[in-house]
Amino acid sequence: MGKIIVIGGGLMGSSAAWQLSQYGEKVLLIEQQGPIYTNGSSYGESRISRSLGPEEDIFSFIHNKAVSEAKRLISFLNTIENDATHSMEDIYVTNPVTYIFDDTGTDEIKALCHPKQQDNYKVATAKNISEVFGMNLQNSDTVIREYRDYTGMIKPKVLISKLHKAIRHHNNEILFSQTIISISQKDSFYEIETIDSNTQKSTTFQTEKLVIAAGPYTGKLLTKIAPSFDKLINPVRVFSVFFKIKKATYKTFTDQEKETIRLSVPLFYQYGNMFYAMIDSIDDDGSPIFKTGGHAVYNTIENMDECWGIKPSAENIEWSGEELYQYLKAINISLKKEDIEYVHGHSCVYSLTASKIPGVTAVKNKIDNSLVVIGGMNGVGAKGSLCYGLIAANTLLNKHDDEPMYIKTKDALSTQ
Repeated sequence: MGKIIVIGGGLMGSSAAWQLSQYGEKVLLIEQQGPIYTNGSSYGESRISRSLGPEEDIFSFIHNKAVSEAKRLISFLNTIENDATHSMEDIYVTNPVTYIFDDTGTDEIKALCHPKQQDNYKVATAKNISEVFGMNLQNSDTVIREYRDYTGMIKPKVLISKLHKAIRHHNNEILFSQTIISISQKDSFYEIETIDSNTQKSTTFQTEKLVIAAGPYTGKLLTKIAPSFDKLINPVRVFSVFFKIKKATYKTFTDQEKETIRLSVPLFYQYGNMFYAMIDSIDDDGSPIFKTGGHAVYNTIENMDECWGIKPSAENIEWSGEELYQYLKAINISLKKEDIEYVHGHSCVYSLTASKIPGVTAVKNKIDNSLVVIGGMNGVGAKGSLCYGLIAANTLLNKHDDEPMYIKTKDALSTQ
């Protein structure tokens, strides 16, 4: 009964379990999947990591707070493992982040380029975009490129692995392949029933404090103890499409063209379906594999357990390939449309709140300060997971932080 149970061993739950472990709490982390994850909010090796935002932007704070927490994690691992060589570069790929706005984004551009902006950036319009970025855009788009340490890409699987290692170093336990059958609330504790998907063995756990960070499954898990969450968090299916440039074509590129590609992604269109592209990994032949998709292209989910296996539609693949091709042409890469080949595609799940702002919130019930929910990440979770986990741990343990931006961020997340 003395252990805090955290349900969900992805980025959010693992971050919360790590922060609770740092506070000296005994923690049990329960995960539905096995040690090698196949399902999640975003398939692949990389996610976009970015900081640029308006003045006093909570998402900029969340990113930068997560970076500082990652440094603390790395320091802990290197201290406790005497011969360890953990580094921030294991988790982050520092690279410029490119944002493209159309003519509807004037107010957003002004907000990003405010006088107190601490992130280093360059901005160019149609008049000087070729001179500033060497790009050739056919319309009146505005481009902003962000430069900051640890913005670019974050590697979720690597971060989860390090968090699990750190949790175990605190002598805390992680159970995989545990499907939650039910969560019920007794007079002064919660009862959690699970079944092991490998052995079919059922187990009942009891805890006085509980964190739920189960992504799109969160609402259903709370049916008995907080039924309103099933309506507050809406899971939707999104797609990721992976492409590469044909080996024969990539071999003809100059070193400068290859460097231009590397420095021109991750890319994020701030309009329409919000196309994004990043280099997810490097193929065996040395060519980059691009992860692409539409941040705002949502599909309804009929069966949560089956949706992960749904492949992107032909329309999704064609649209993503066309957007990637046009961007590569815009940065003056010499290739034809047929030089971009489809590698594979996957479905992922975003969990949305009505406001599109995530929630890290205590659930009020007859056991005070006993239940915290992390949910509604909407595709913005990975870069800030260590901060979301910190806020969840502090909320559960009733710990306070007087930093003004921390307070503003916690208040914004708790109202969702």
